[in-house]
Amino acid sequence: MSQPVIKVVPLPEGRIFSSNSSSISGLKQSGMYLPNGQYEMTCSSRSNIDNDAYHAFNKNKNYWESNYKGNPAYNPLNSSYPDYTQTSYTGNYPSTYRGGGRKENTFITKIGLGNNMNKVKGEWIQIKIPYQIYLKSYNMEVPPSSRSNKFPVEFIVAGSNDGENWEALHTDSVSTDFKGTKKQFELTYPKKFSHFRLIITKMQGEIDKVQIANWSIFGNTIIVPKKNETTETFVTLGRCLDCTPGSKQSIIGGFAPYTEGFDNYTYTAEMRQKYKLSESKDEFNKYIRAVEEKQINPLQKKAAQYEEDVENITVNHQNISNTLLAITNSEQNGLLDEMKKHPSYINSTKGHATDSVEDARLNDINQMINTNNEIYVLGGIATATLLVFSGMLWMKQ
Repeated sequence: MSQPVIKVVPLPEGRIFSSNSSSISGLKQSGMYLPNGQYEMTCSSRSNIDNDAYHAFNKNKNYWESNYKGNPAYNPLNSSYPDYTQTSYTGNYPSTYRGGGRKENTFITKIGLGNNMNKVKGEWIQIKIPYQIYLKSYNMEVPPSSRSNKFPVEFIVAGSNDGENWEALHTDSVSTDFKGTKKQFELTYPKKFSHFRLIITKMQGEIDKVQIANWSIFGNTIIVPKKNETTETFVTLGRCLDCTPGSKQSIIGGFAPYTEGFDNYTYTAEMRQKYKLSESKDEFNKYIRAVEEKQINPLQKKAAQYEEDVENITVNHQNISNTLLAITNSEQNGLLDEMKKHPSYINSTKGHATDSVEDARLNDINQMINTNNEIYVLGGIATATLLVFSGMLWMKQ
């Protein structure tokens, strides 16, 4: 299963937004890509109604501009925050965000959860789209009429599905020597989102406001492989199969092609099964059910436990040794141990460039063991570091 990269905004077919809340219809739909629906665009502040948020998502000469000290267009009737009593960026090199002088016009985005939450200060622009995507890349452009040093220096792109709980998807910085007005950024993040926020934390020196002419966003509704990437890697074990009865046989005898991949977080890749698929629909469905019950479901259960362990070790530094024992142990009754006892795995060999299904699954589980161990060790190191640091602070007192 594959999908070309989607240009989310600006909209396809030359369509433009005419307000911050725009209902779009009549655009062509392709598979899981559903571009029609309600789009909502918001911003931390605006200099005036002619420089509102939605202008940053159209490809034209208009742009979004944040508010600033001494703004002659400031109108308290059109703003939910007081006038700026100071420039919101310090004017140093680079110019760090500090807010407009009051709490009500000092903008903060809370990123992360619990003990991992960070309060990020900065003017921001945001879009909510009527579907979810894995963000792949984005372009940022400042107005061509601006001085060439108005491109932001440091910024964060955050994602959310409710507009309240944000995750940092990408953090980047641009050299103060950069003289362009447009730049592209690529990223990989393993979760879908419908809300995207661009937070400007630093500007060039002496710049007192943000101007964004265009923020183009690109992504996929499903995860697809990168070019020339043909081997599978472990991300989760939530696998799915997409078999086609009667498909053309491989040149290697006894192998029938099918597509295998993860239903979440990573790409699909063509693999080869060691058993010829029957032309009979009943036999084919029986085979698929057996694969699902004996291979897919156990791996999905283990994937769910793995993801829970990752969250626990990140938040609570929880001991995950029990999970490792469930995978492989001295009693040889773990998931990996049981799989190795099956004849398909005992006799597994590499007769061609692509790993067999059995080899791939064994590699996946071995990778999971290594990843769990690394997470556990890193969690322990983090805990020890915090304890040592707290001890140093106590001694200083």
